[in-house]
Amino acid sequence: MYAFWAQALDNISSDHCDGTDDNGNKIRPEAVQQLFYRVAMKGRERFSLQGVRLVQYKDEITLEVPTLSRDRIGRGAPITMYHDFSGASTLESGDEMFGLIKRFAETIEREIGDHCRPLVLHAYHNIKKKAVERIILAVVCLSLIAVLVIIGLWATHPPSHN
Repeated sequence: MYAFWAQALDNISSDHCDGTDDNGNKIRPEAVQQLFYRVAMKGRERFSLQGVRLVQYKDEITLEVPTLSRDRIGRGAPITMYHDFSGASTLESGDEMFGLIKRFAETIEREIGDHCRPLVLHAYHNIKKKAVERIILAVVCLSLIAVLVIIGLWATHPPSHN
């Protein structure tokens, strides 16, 4: 599942909001906003550098990327992407993530600076590294539990020596 959000540059028009679920169906703007809100309220910042910011809540992330555009009063106008890694349509690479953000930027006539690509790749690497660390930790914990169960069974039912 992917979703994108960007503020309208005139500060009057509706914000740019687009989302697609794992089946390719459009997501209502209100539902897209709820996805972003949930990650913002419950998530933890995992990466922040030169305007590129990644926040994670469980398997969900938001990635904010600055654009070269400014709103009517001169503030930066970033694009924010939402992605759920537990869904069927999961990102395979940081390049794929950057490509999706860049395409959305083009549809709303915004430009992303060249300096953002390596930062997005680094943010993606950070989040994938954390996922691998969680899997390794889970395997180690399950192995330890299995060893403790075997020791417990052996202690209460020692093998008989005939």
